[in-house]
Amino acid sequence: LVGVSGCLRFGSPETETRSEEPSDAESETGDEKPIDELSLSKRWEYGGIGRNLSSFASVDGRFFAVDYSPTAAQRILSFDTDGDEIWSSDPLCKNQRIFGLVGTIAVDTDTVYVASRHTDSDRARITAFDRGSGEKRWYDETDSSGTRSRITNVELTDNLLLYASDTAAPTQAQDPLLRALDKSTGEQRWAKSYPRNDLAGAAVYDETVFLGTSDGLLTYNTRGEELDRIDINSGVDTKQHGEFVYTYAHDESSICAIDAASHELRWSEPFAPDPAGIEAGFGSVYVSGTDGLVVRCDSETGNRRWTTEAGTKLTPQKHFVWVETTDGSLRALSAANGDRIYEERFADGRYPDIATSGNQLVVSRGAVAYTVSAS
Repeated sequence: LVGVSGCLRFGSPETETRSEEPSDAESETGDEKPIDELSLSKRWEYGGIGRNLSSFASVDGRFFAVDYSPTAAQRILSFDTDGDEIWSSDPLCKNQRIFGLVGTIAVDTDTVYVASRHTDSDRARITAFDRGSGEKRWYDETDSSGTRSRITNVELTDNLLLYASDTAAPTQAQDPLLRALDKSTGEQRWAKSYPRNDLAGAAVYDETVFLGTSDGLLTYNTRGEELDRIDINSGVDTKQHGEFVYTYAHDESSICAIDAASHELRWSEPFAPDPAGIEAGFGSVYVSGTDGLVVRCDSETGNRRWTTEAGTKLTPQKHFVWVETTDGSLRALSAANGDRIYEERFADGRYPDIATSGNQLVVSRGAVAYTVSAS
C-alpha cells in the first residue's frame, strides 16, 4: 500500500452531497449519527513487499484470498485476523497461464469455492477446496464454445452450487449458462442456456433462484424447474437482502425491489445512467453508477437518502460504505449523509480490492490489514 503508514485521519472534503433529513424513527435508532472521520492503524502485512492478494472472502473470523504474486503460481490462502496463515493450497493449475484470473470466492461451512477464468482460450473453471485443510476436492469446467469464458456469479443453496457463465467480451455473441452442481461432489444436477441473452446477476432466497437476464428476471426451484418470469429486463446486477431481491430494470432505467416470496414489485427508483453495481445491507441499498455516482436508498421503501459522486465498487458497513474507484482510490462515505470521511490513492491506479471482518480492513495491494476506528 503506497503512502499509508501508522494512523491516518481524514475529514470530509468539499464534495457535493444531496441528502434528505432522516425521519424521527430513524434518528431515534442512533444508527444515523454521521461519522466525521476514520482512523486506520496498520495491524499486519502478509508476505512482504510486492505481495498482492485478490478475490477476498471473509467468513467467521477467517480470510480467504488468492496469492496473486507475479513470480509464483496462484494459490488459495486461508489466514486468521492476526495475519497468520492457516493453509495454502496447491497451485490452481500446473501452468499458471491457464486458469490464472480468479474472479469469485464463495465459502460454505466446510468448502471454499473458487471461480477462475481461462487466459489462453475460452473456458472457465470452478474449483472446490476443503475449508479446513485447503485440499482440492473437485472442479468443473465450461465447454470451449467461446461464449462461457468467465464465471460472473456463484450462489449456494443447502445442497447446490449454482454458477453463471458468459463471455468476457460484451461485443461477442452471447450464449450464457446457468449450471447447478452438487456441492459435495461437483456432479451436475441441471443446466440452462440463454442464447442471445445477457446475464445480470443471480441470487438465492429460500431455495428459489433468481436470475437476471435481458429477457426478464427468471426464477427456478432447486430442481431447475422454472417458477416465474418477472417482466423486468435486468440490465446490471441482481442481489438479495432480507426479504427482497434487487435488480436494475434497463428499459425503465430504475432500481427495482422484488418481494422474494411473492415475486411482486415493491418499489422502483429511477437511476441513470446505467449502474455499475448494486450492494444491499444494513437496511440500505447502495447503487453506484458508471459515472461514479453513488446513491443510498432505504431497502424497504426505496426512498433515496442521499446522492454523491465517489466511485464504482461498493462494500457497505453499518455506519459507512467503502468505495473503490477506477483510478485506484479507496474512499469511505458516512452512511448517514454520504460525506467523504476517508480517501487514499494507490500508485498502480488499479482497484484496491478489499475485504472486511468486524473492524478490520484488508487491502490487496501489498496484502496489508488495518484496524478501523470511527469517530
